[in-house]
Amino acid sequence: MMQSSPILRKLYMNLAASFIVGLVLYFMLFGLYKIVAGMNIILNTSLIFAVFAVSFIISGVILEHRSQNPERPYYLIGALIIALVITFVFLCTVNGLLVTAKEGLPDTEIFVTYVSALTAMAFAIIKILSRGIPETRY
Repeated sequence: MMQSSPILRKLYMNLAASFIVGLVLYFMLFGLYKIVAGMNIILNTSLIFAVFAVSFIISGVILEHRSQNPERPYYLIGALIIALVITFVFLCTVNGLLVTAKEGLPDTEIFVTYVSALTAMAFAIIKILSRGIPETRY
């Protein structure tokens, strides 16, 4: 068996991560468009509140653990903001997936164009965000 070089492994990981994030961005933006254009929210309100509650609890526990002064509940404000962002991203992405499942994908040329542009953007975002994170071995 041939061992693949570190450059190929890095290339494959970057391609896979960028493509997955590009697809998620496509469905998220498509779901956001459907919400803004026609208030077309397919998810149940109870599911949206459940996602908010779970993300609020998880982010609250993590922020409380990392807090310098856990006696003062300032970390709850951060947990609220994080939970709102997670809920918004979840709502847009799942709404985009459900609308696509209902209506189908657009023309192949348009879909490939959107996903290609979003994949390139995702690669740039991943590279910018990973500057502060120490490199890991794949």
